Amino acid sequence: MSRFSLALLCLFVCTIVPAADLIRLRPDFSRNDWPELLIPSENPAPSIRDRQLELPPGSAVRTPRLPLTEGTLRVRGNASGQLDVCLGFFRGTHEIKTIPVRCRGGAFAETLLPARLPGDCDRFELRIANTSEKALRLDFLELSLAVEGALLTGDPLFQNALGRDHWIVRRGGRDWDNLLYSGNGKGIRLISSGGPGGGGLLELNGAGTVTTPVFPYNGEKILIGAWLRQQNLVKGKDKPGWAYATIQIVQFDRNGKEIGHRDLSPLEPGDKPWQFHLMTLEPGKVSRQTESFAIYIRVFDGASGTFQVGMTCAIRQGSAVRRAPYDETRGTMKIDARRPANEFPPIWQAADMSYASDICHREMRYALARIRESGVRHLRLRGCMQGLKIVKSLTPDGKFQLDFTLADQLLDYVVRDLKYDLTFTVEPTPDQLSVKPTGKPDAFTNIHPPRDRRIWGEILKEIVKHWLARYGRETVERWSFECWNEPNASAFFGGTDTEFTEIFGTYLETLTAIEQEEKIDLDIGTMSAAGPTPWFFNIFEKARTLGKLDKIDFISFHLYGGFVNSMDEFPGGIALMRKIAAQNPPMDRRPLRLTEYNANTMSDTKLDQATAAAFNVRAVKCFLDNGIERAYFFSVCDFLWAWDNKHFKGGLGLFTSTGIPKPVFNSVILLNRLTDCRRLQVESSNEPFDALAGITPEEDAIRILITSFDERQPAAASPAKLRLEVKLPKPYRKIEISATRVDSSRANSFAEFVRQGKPTDKRQPDVSGFRKANELKAEPITAFRLESGRLTLELEMELNALCFLEITPADK
Repeated sequence: MSRFSLALLCLFVCTIVPAADLIRLRPDFSRNDWPELLIPSENPAPSIRDRQLELPPGSAVRTPRLPLTEGTLRVRGNASGQLDVCLGFFRGTHEIKTIPVRCRGGAFAETLLPARLPGDCDRFELRIANTSEKALRLDFLELSLAVEGALLTGDPLFQNALGRDHWIVRRGGRDWDNLLYSGNGKGIRLISSGGPGGGGLLELNGAGTVTTPVFPYNGEKILIGAWLRQQNLVKGKDKPGWAYATIQIVQFDRNGKEIGHRDLSPLEPGDKPWQFHLMTLEPGKVSRQTESFAIYIRVFDGASGTFQVGMTCAIRQGSAVRRAPYDETRGTMKIDARRPANEFPPIWQAADMSYASDICHREMRYALARIRESGVRHLRLRGCMQGLKIVKSLTPDGKFQLDFTLADQLLDYVVRDLKYDLTFTVEPTPDQLSVKPTGKPDAFTNIHPPRDRRIWGEILKEIVKHWLARYGRETVERWSFECWNEPNASAFFGGTDTEFTEIFGTYLETLTAIEQEEKIDLDIGTMSAAGPTPWFFNIFEKARTLGKLDKIDFISFHLYGGFVNSMDEFPGGIALMRKIAAQNPPMDRRPLRLTEYNANTMSDTKLDQATAAAFNVRAVKCFLDNGIERAYFFSVCDFLWAWDNKHFKGGLGLFTSTGIPKPVFNSVILLNRLTDCRRLQVESSNEPFDALAGITPEEDAIRILITSFDERQPAAASPAKLRLEVKLPKPYRKIEISATRVDSSRANSFAEFVRQGKPTDKRQPDVSGFRKANELKAEPITAFRLESGRLTLELEMELNALCFLEITPADK
């Protein structure tokens, strides 16, 4: 191919793949805010001369760390001599890679196409140093990151006029009444130069709002970024604690009603230097009710101070998310029972009870017994190393004495009496060993790192050896181990990612040493992370350094999606975890376990209702379809420590803290009726209808668990109709069908609670009536058509409900 043809080809490709600058940095050395964009070294310090940046010998500047996403990164500049220029790439706080920028005399330039960008980094910075023996001047610098996509904000550098085209001043609302800047120091104005990206900037002095037009939204990926700076920002008297300033991404439904927003930057007072903020609206992670969105630049009512906005852009990438058709009033479901697949892997037979010390509570013991009776085999618990008071004493020289009295008493109940296989989360730090001890004898946890990891590992080794002696090799080999609960969340770990990486190394060395000494094969997992965090890169690298990466048997993480959009959030989180694992062989061949999941992490009344049951079945189907090996429902009981004299409080449990089974517990019972069945393919014409179906080993029963979980209307319980068509394995002349329902009135303890006027625990301590109301009851279905081995059934149910059908031949 000739050079001319190649040039034409490159031009054609560039034409069909549009790109736009997501980030641009072009410091103006005539302004006094340049040190916010090029952070100078202290000694020797750069300075400004004749509108140029003078760098004495040994001095340096660097940009703030900027968010990195897939795109083309460009650097260019000009100086009076040879400078040392490089790009540093980071994952979290760790620098992963450095790439030098080509310099020729005083000019330097570099273009990094997407293939040259480190794929596992999330930040980057540009560094410039004068390593020569004379002062040099920098008169021009530009840094940009261009990404594929369509630019929605037509005036990202604020070069137009306010009130027309792209940026609109809002008027008429109580909070947003404002006049354009008129020389009195208050209001909204455009400044024609001095923006961090090289163009103008928008300045709000006091309360005001400037918006983009409303953009249609169909589930695509959207990148939204902006340079922001604030000075002397103070909220108004008696205003909410968040009422400062930010950029908001505001979402609207099909009727133009605002249904939510996301803040691009923290809402905080005072001074903040120039900083680039980026938000990504990932496909499937925005509420399904969202039909459009707009960008609002806001200084909230009553606030004073200056809020400056530099280059601001929204870039649409890719096409709309393809979703199944939706009709909440009617659907058709087809099942061919003549073509069964493999046996169901019972991934749902797992639950998390949180702190092991809660086993002492009567309500927890009742719930654990009922859950085990329903078929749940795996029980996750944590907090043992401090909460069970195992460390009796620890001397300054590191000698310790252990006491297993409480641990044996509690664990005997779940291991010996109920026959659970434990998932033991190795944590926390014994209080006596912590870098920040509480000093309280009754403290059930300590989230801070140990001051001596060697002693921490020795304590762990003695604990595991005690369990081997007490419960036996065969039992402990069925257990699973993981290191710490959500260390990447500050509520559960009070150290840095570097400190945790070292703790994980100690955990891995300790358990593998036990394997070697005891000639046993332990099931060793990763940390139990809050989502697919970059911290996984750190622990995998630590394990590789120790020569023990292949000793990790499974990957453990948590997902919470909310009642709206969970079924998009969950597959996205799983795919991201697989992407991280794929970069760290052999982790790409390790099973994934969700050691916590639920619809929400906050109090929500839907967690007490039939909606939670319908959600759980849909979630389990999602996990099955996405290859999850085991999924632990969080949690067994509503938090027992949050006692408030209420039976139902929108908690996360299968049971209330007063020992009442919720409708969601019935979803676990019904899921376990699919155990040992061979899975049948289900074709559903439209959302919100879905199902798991199976046929028993002897093919004497077809079991179908139908869910009508509706992400668009998760609180609705309106009537819904479903036409069910089943091809039977044989042309039976006669069949029987039973239906077991969980909905707003059946198998629903919460409905009985409401019927009784929502009594408190004090007024109604006897919960037997609520327990009885939650019991599952099968009813016969007689209205159906059976013809030539085909079953047709018109099924009436509710939205956000379950219906379990069992079809059995009656002509044997």
